[in-house]
Amino acid sequence: MSDIPSTTTTSPGDPTEAIARELVALIRSVKDLHGVVVPQDGPTVERPAFLILMRAAEAGPLRPSALADALCVDLSTVSRQLATLEGRGWIERQPDDQDRRAHLVRMTEAGRQVLRHNVQARLDVLTGSLAGWSSAELTSFAAQLTRFNAAVNEHTAQIRRQVATAPTGTRQENR
Repeated sequence: MSDIPSTTTTSPGDPTEAIARELVALIRSVKDLHGVVVPQDGPTVERPAFLILMRAAEAGPLRPSALADALCVDLSTVSRQLATLEGRGWIERQPDDQDRRAHLVRMTEAGRQVLRHNVQARLDVLTGSLAGWSSAELTSFAAQLTRFNAAVNEHTAQIRRQVATAPTGTRQENR
């Protein structure tokens, strides 16, 4: 018997509760996965730095504030990580042509190389974790996970829009 109380918004046997529990387990597993990733070439990148490098690789040069928004963390957290990454030569700052008071962060070639090695190391560990899965199971899981992520991203964006337009002090329902 679990000490976690059942919610009152779902019916008994509702798969949403099982999904919620498995998401908690997934988050723990991903953190654990990161702990065993060791690239064959180059340094291991800590998880927060890895996320920043991944986003910089995906989005190209961007402001630190945009990076913080994309990663759902405070700007101060991103700023500390950027200072470390810049010190290692993995990112560099450049003036923002749109606003000379601001700067953009972009990944250096050294940063791209470190990211490539760390991505490959993660793929190696993940491949080992999924070794018992059939090709059909992997394809289905990838499609469902993609669909899930898209649904969560759309719903959270909708909630943010509702919160942004709601009068101060009101609570938005259907979250």
